[in-house]
Amino acid sequence: MEQAIQAGGLAGKMARTVLNWPEQRPRRGLIISSWQEIISFDEYSISDEILFLNRPQPDSVGARKVMILFSHILAVKFTDVFEFDEFSSLGFQ
Repeated sequence: MEQAIQAGGLAGKMARTVLNWPEQRPRRGLIISSWQEIISFDEYSISDEILFLNRPQPDSVGARKVMILFSHILAVKFTDVFEFDEFSSLGFQ
């Protein structure tokens, strides 16, 4: 994980976003990939440069698990209602 966090640019920012996910928030949402795919998830694990996602429902080919490089994540969308201050752990003020 250290390698991805220290990486500059988007990959490092996305790695820090996932690593600093607010503890009180469920680990679910949507990932927008550089392939323009929207990946819903309800749990995840992280390694050095890869985010391992669990989909709540299988995709069109039946896949429930997805491994994606942090460098291919363009955005994270949050599907739960929350207050902005809950995300101060992500560096927002």
